[in-house]
This record gives sequence, structure tokens and C-alpha cells, in this order.
Amino acid sequence: MGLAGRVINSILILILFFSVTMVSGQAVENSDSPGMLYQGISPPEAPSFIDKMTTPDKAQHFMGSLISTVLIYKICQDPFDMTKSNSKIYATGITLGLGVSKELYDHSRLKGLFSWRDLLADLAGIGVGLILINQP
Repeated sequence: MGLAGRVINSILILILFFSVTMVSGQAVENSDSPGMLYQGISPPEAPSFIDKMTTPDKAQHFMGSLISTVLIYKICQDPFDMTKSNSKIYATGITLGLGVSKELYDHSRLKGLFSWRDLLADLAGIGVGLILINQP
């Protein structure tokens, strides 16, 4: 594995490490509704979380992932001289890792919850980014 591969693998390991340490805070399981995690607040004060697919936040996730995918692909291609297929794999992996890390961070904050719909918007952005990359 060349220098570029080692650098990118190190970045992925750091993202994983920081996302795990952010989540391993003081989350406690609520005994009234198993499976629900609250960050040091009692169940009556638990956040009401309505996650719609039509919020501006989803557009930000979509565009951020699209731009990130294309940008990381270009960075892997030009300075690191990687093959096109390896560049696509790294761009997808790093962008998805950033999206999951952001959701884990949101979950670890007070009154924050993990949003699967945000990840769906991230995946859509990655998909469109890959489509744009494959254009001649």
C-alpha cells in the first residue's frame, strides 16, 4: 500500500475513533421505554423529535455529501495519483463516514437524536456525486 492509501486509512481510523468517543458519553437507557436513549434528562423532558424529509437540513446533507464525494474523488485522483475505482471507493467511504460521524455527534448532544433520514439524504448525495463522477 502506497503513501496515499496509508494517509487515507489513517484518516478513516481517526474518524471512527472520534465518532466512538463522542457517543460513549453519559447516554442512559430509559426504563419506561426500552431502547430510547436520553442524555441525562428525565423521560418527561425527552425531546419530541419530528424528522421530516422536506426540511432544509436534508438539502444541506444532500449537497454536502454530493460536494464532498466529488471533491474527495478529485483529491484522490490528482495529488495522490490513485486509480478511478480506488478514488470512488475512498470518496464514498470517507463521505459516508463523515455523515455517520455527524449523526453520532448529534445523538450524543443533549436532546439530540440519530436521524436515519439525514443518512438517507447523505446516501442520495453520494449517489448523485458518483453519477456526476462517471460522466465523460
